[in-house]
Amino acid sequence: STARKYLIRSLLENEHTEDLNFDNDRFPPQKAIYISLLKETGIHKRNKKLDYYELSKPGRESNLYELWNASERFLESALSNKRNLLEFYELLEKPTYKLKKGFIDFWVPIFLIAKKEDFALFHSNGGFVPFITEDTIDLIHKKPQDFLIKSYDVSGLKVNLIESYKELVQIGDSRTKGTQSTFLSIFGNFLKFQRG
Repeated sequence: STARKYLIRSLLENEHTEDLNFDNDRFPPQKAIYISLLKETGIHKRNKKLDYYELSKPGRESNLYELWNASERFLESALSNKRNLLEFYELLEKPTYKLKKGFIDFWVPIFLIAKKEDFALFHSNGGFVPFITEDTIDLIHKKPQDFLIKSYDVSGLKVNLIESYKELVQIGDSRTKGTQSTFLSIFGNFLKFQRG
């Protein structure tokens, strides 16, 4: 549990740095999990075009390739209607995948962080959740049934329009902030501004 929390914190704070900024000389449990689950499988790798590290689909040779595809299919199924996150957990527990709860507890938050620009998250009582934080992940872990997910196809958005909105809401340069660039991040910042 502690290793999971530390790994999630490192992903949220250091996703775009090599080895999530783990100390080279120390090997806490979260670093061992990072190496085996994200680094060696090719999920956390350098984006050569933009020169930063990111979470992305593993290669076909990875034993997590099919699991990633199944997780993406779940997201695609939420394009037309919101889906409860508990359904995602239940899907991964099915005999088709035979995944243990301990692994699922790592996989779901990692996948959500990796795909955060492709969906919006909603709390059943609180409404739209503009940003995935450590507290949000902790609440999802405790009660996934309280959260709904709605996917969006952002592939057709014009890059110059996104860049203009990013400048307006002061998100910053995508090369320094990683992939925080789609309209969901922009909308989240508008919402924070409006609530303030």
